[in-house]
Amino acid sequence: MEQSSNSVTRERLFASLLLIVGLYTFLLSLRSTQLTKIPLQEYLLGFLFIASIIVADRYPIHLMRGTKVALINLPIFLSTALLPAPLAIFVTGTGLLIADLLARVERGRFPRDIAATVGQWMLIAYSGAQILHAGLFNLSEHVSQLGLLLLCAFAFLWIDLTLFSISQASIYGEPVIGTLKAVINQGFFIEVIQYLIAILGILAAEEAIGSLILLAVPISITYIAFKNIKETRYETVQILRHMANTVDLRDPCTGGHSKQVADLVHQMLIQLQVSGPEAILIETSASLHDIGKIGIPDHILLKPDRLSSQERALMQTHSQKGAELISKYKDFSRGALMIMHHHERWDGQGYPAGLKEYNIPFGARVIAVADSFEAMTSDRPYRKALSVDQAIQILLEGRGKQWDPVIVNTFVDMIINRINETSIECVSKLQIASATSQTILAAP
Repeated sequence: MEQSSNSVTRERLFASLLLIVGLYTFLLSLRSTQLTKIPLQEYLLGFLFIASIIVADRYPIHLMRGTKVALINLPIFLSTALLPAPLAIFVTGTGLLIADLLARVERGRFPRDIAATVGQWMLIAYSGAQILHAGLFNLSEHVSQLGLLLLCAFAFLWIDLTLFSISQASIYGEPVIGTLKAVINQGFFIEVIQYLIAILGILAAEEAIGSLILLAVPISITYIAFKNIKETRYETVQILRHMANTVDLRDPCTGGHSKQVADLVHQMLIQLQVSGPEAILIETSASLHDIGKIGIPDHILLKPDRLSSQERALMQTHSQKGAELISKYKDFSRGALMIMHHHERWDGQGYPAGLKEYNIPFGARVIAVADSFEAMTSDRPYRKALSVDQAIQILLEGRGKQWDPVIVNTFVDMIINRINETSIECVSKLQIASATSQTILAAP
């Protein structure tokens, strides 16, 4: 619990620092431009940008755990280029503050989260204004207007991705570099598209400010296209869930296994505070984690005895077979990765790719724990089911080796809270206390 408290303290300090820096940039910008000297039409344009930020934030595109892309970069970039620095920074901070306050209950936003977001983007807006308006390093004498806009967009992108990755890594206890790579992999293209649209809008606005309204067309197309690509559609989920049922019907000895695993994953995601499209993606992946067994011959899949080494090697191809089958659904591509890697091990000794620690997709790490527990506590032709306390003992011993320690601890806490104390007598009070106290701690 002490480490958890330290983590929250670090988050608060980081958020406070960002907010202080953001407010300081606003005060710095006032040294060159007074708010009272800004024309009324620019204030009206500022209110339009504030409204755009709020609307964009209400309809984000979900990418992965804790990561959404809202098209807020576009109005913020436009305001930075078309408005005086202090007004642009004020618009950015005000728009995001209102948007976060409106969504604080729905998204579980803490004051530190709101402070970090507002401060971060005020800093980004200030940096952009310095490049575009303040003659930083006399760039305007050597670089064309388009070049300045591209440089400003690069600064926006770099600062945004870096600070966001640091924040996410702090929250989830994962490496900053790994988080940055995942964020870039999932969201880089849509971020770049936003800035390119904004640059076109800025160049057009110099001829006629009213031309900004024409941006509604490319913005809508971009939003709809990426929404369909990045988020799993309802129809796809329904088809895949029907497919998952065929797996349980194929093998009468493990019938219901996939559904049980999906139920456990659902309960665990609640404990991990993962919800929305990301939770649906992981739960659906859990129900499909053994879909590749469709391609395993009956004499191996239904064998009542233990498998030989050759048979085991063939059985282990089911994760790859499943991923290949599911990869045909383009909007479920991340789910296919979870299916492929749900037999990886935390220590890198798993299959099929030997991934290690945080290189294993988060959803695959969650599925691995639920899958192992359900398998251990179910009867198999070659052995009787283990008791719940025996399965818990194995999970505790395997954390940091076979499974993600944080997820194991969360899962054990969940099981302990669900069952009667008498059913876990074999787990010592010390072990239970250890599991409980480390639930939200980072891996050693």
